[in-house]
Amino acid sequence: MTAPGPSSRSSRQARRHASRAPSSDWSPVWAGQEAEAAIIAGSLEALGLATRALQSSSVSAGHLGAVAGRSTVFVRGSEAPRARRLLADRGEGPYIVEASAKSPVEDNWRMITRLALVTAAVAVAIVIYAGLRSL
Repeated sequence: MTAPGPSSRSSRQARRHASRAPSSDWSPVWAGQEAEAAIIAGSLEALGLATRALQSSSVSAGHLGAVAGRSTVFVRGSEAPRARRLLADRGEGPYIVEASAKSPVEDNWRMITRLALVTAAVAVAIVIYAGLRSL
């Protein structure tokens, strides 16, 4: 039986990190494929940065029909600028999550609120209509 190689160690490490959701003092610095997130998290840890990789629920089709998950790498908020610089130096620019990036919920907050209010108004109107109709 052979010893597990670096990729299997990285996979175990990514799964271990993915089980702990980061709190508000963690900042996202990189987002991409799950396997690459393990490598990115490991390289940042090797440079002395604490990291957490969190797998999202979305799934995309990969090479030859394989399925790969999406992950985000987080570091402590105070270390985020340094992590982004290190990632940019490595050519990871397209995958870097900028400090001002908002979650989809934050970006669409007004639309979500309006939809909830309209849905509630329609539900109330239906209840009132049903009540008046039964008279």
